[in-house]
Amino acid sequence: MDPFRKKLLLELGVGGGVIAVLAVMLIILGTYVGNVSERIASTRTDLLERSATVGSLAALQESWKNKAEGYLNVLRNVVPEKDTLINVSRDFQSLASQTRTEYSFGFLGETGESEGGIGALTFRLTLRGDLANLYEFIERFAGFPFLSTIDNFNIARKGTETASELLAQGRIFFR
Repeated sequence: MDPFRKKLLLELGVGGGVIAVLAVMLIILGTYVGNVSERIASTRTDLLERSATVGSLAALQESWKNKAEGYLNVLRNVVPEKDTLINVSRDFQSLASQTRTEYSFGFLGETGESEGGIGALTFRLTLRGDLANLYEFIERFAGFPFLSTIDNFNIARKGTETASELLAQGRIFFR
């Protein structure tokens, strides 16, 4: 082979090798750039979702300040302080005498204040009297001045046809 051809083939081979190496590097670089751009797009989507979540949280906090705090203040006014419940048995006695029923009342326990500052005293109430008077007691209890609930009750006849007994357990809430 003549030296010119040898030199030409050598230069073409070296040039082709450089082009092949450059092509492989370009393919690798293109794949890497594609992967990075996918991660950037995914990260951008995540950031947009988080931004929307933060916006929703801010709107919720603003709504809390505007609406819920007012209701919480009303609730605080309706729920008595614990110290004011010391005479609650007298309130039950008054309610029982108004409805002409015999009563016995006792505290069963206390649940501590929760995060909102609300606790409850659990009570048991036994009433004896005519069935109509027991129903009247229940109706008047609905207007009881304290935020309270009767969790369960049982009404049974005792002795005569009109004599009945109401056993109730409930809670009175306090702050």
